[in-house]
Amino acid sequence: MHHHGNGPPEILLNSAMNALPSHIAILDEWGTIIGVNEAWRRFGDENDYDDTSYGVGLNYIDICEGAQGRDADIAGQVGSAIRNIGSEHQELFRIEYPCHSPTERRWFMLQVARFDWQGEMRMITAHQNVTDLKVAQQAYANSQKRLQAVVDTVVDGIFTCDEDGNIVTMNPAVCEIFGYTPEELAGRNISDLLVEPYSSQYHRYLKRHRHVHSRRYAEVYHEVSGIRKNGTHFPMYIATNRAYIDRRWLFTGIVQDLTPRKRIEQESLEKERLQVELENERDVAELKNRFMSMISHELRTPLSVIMLSSDFLKRYSDRMPEAEKMETISTIQTQIRHLEGMVDDVSALSRADSLDVDVHTEKIDIVDFCRDITANAQMIAADTHRIRFMSDANCPLILGDSKLLRQAFTNLINNAIKYSDHGTTVHFELRCKGEEITISIADEGIGIPEADQSNLFEPFHRAKNVGVRQGTGLGLAVTRRAVEMHGGSITFESVENAGTTFTIVLPMVLATND
Repeated sequence: MHHHGNGPPEILLNSAMNALPSHIAILDEWGTIIGVNEAWRRFGDENDYDDTSYGVGLNYIDICEGAQGRDADIAGQVGSAIRNIGSEHQELFRIEYPCHSPTERRWFMLQVARFDWQGEMRMITAHQNVTDLKVAQQAYANSQKRLQAVVDTVVDGIFTCDEDGNIVTMNPAVCEIFGYTPEELAGRNISDLLVEPYSSQYHRYLKRHRHVHSRRYAEVYHEVSGIRKNGTHFPMYIATNRAYIDRRWLFTGIVQDLTPRKRIEQESLEKERLQVELENERDVAELKNRFMSMISHELRTPLSVIMLSSDFLKRYSDRMPEAEKMETISTIQTQIRHLEGMVDDVSALSRADSLDVDVHTEKIDIVDFCRDITANAQMIAADTHRIRFMSDANCPLILGDSKLLRQAFTNLINNAIKYSDHGTTVHFELRCKGEEITISIADEGIGIPEADQSNLFEPFHRAKNVGVRQGTGLGLAVTRRAVEMHGGSITFESVENAGTTFTIVLPMVLATND
């Protein structure tokens, strides 16, 4: 450091000044630079300052007051401050200023102070590079601004409250959700904004956690009912956590107005309900169409046969041989029986469909019952099919609706006959084991195509491979209803062109012997 005089205190002063990172200049009472340190000279070299004495001998005030351009204002303030300190009107001056080079942005802190040196008044100016601090400050300020912008514009309400639940800060969304101004909300207790019983629960929750001074603290969230300033209640979500801020515990929370979400959920449920109703209506309409098409198709054949036969009898009965007459009457009776069967099926289905119908139970010897059904079926099948009945011997007397069960079993046997070739066997098997009765009816027939299997028990549904065989598509629907009304279940296995097995499982309801 260049300085007048070379006493030992000056050597110490020189060394100390040169070791400092700040750019230091010593001024006399008039503001003339009388000495600079190593950092000052280094700064001059790095910034192409071509004065070999680095400003020593120049007047700092004159330099400042002669400054031009964008820094003239700051330089003027520095010049005035040095003048004031030199004339003892001011003790200390401090200012932060930019000093950007073509390649980097820089900020400096300038401090000017007065001191006595061997009876003379001197001033010291220290320029400290504070760029890192300034950049950090700006980054912090920017992140604060960004955070504030997010907090202010987010749709969720964000608040902090003290350990008692009194609101300390809130964002605009909290005010928006509850309908208050920030002034009205400040200091209010957060639990006052909830409807009972949530208000008391929340208050207890805060009380329980305020003395737990542990940094490990789980977030708690609830769906509750809030109350707006105008008194209306609304569904809301509140999540609370605890933070240690400014040497005290605060609760931080988020609130959401769930009204729009609940409305969407409600609309979605309503839409689903309408969809179900619509599908039910569509099903009913489809059922009706299938019923009308079945009735018109299935009635036409027997009615036209009856019509032709009776017309034939009417015209020619006087000259018809007796045997031919009997055959024509027999044809009419067969078709009438077919119509009766259809009527039975429809009435059985509607009976099973009406919810208030009771199963008319009676005691049934299930083995004899099945044997009787087999005999009747064999009589109708005559020579075309063999019906083979098998049962085990331990079947007790049970309770059941004999009319419904007869219809169910007969339908399955008739189907087995109808859909299998002449000369084949229908296997009818009865097993009683534990608390269940199992009935299986197997044929060696045309089978059920896979595409038709899922709709098999639907009323009026007939598989695509039935050909010209007569049928209403009601038999299996009636059978399933009859089985279900007894608390049982019906399943089947079928392979096209190989055969079908239907299996009925009924709970064993024992008949008492009174």
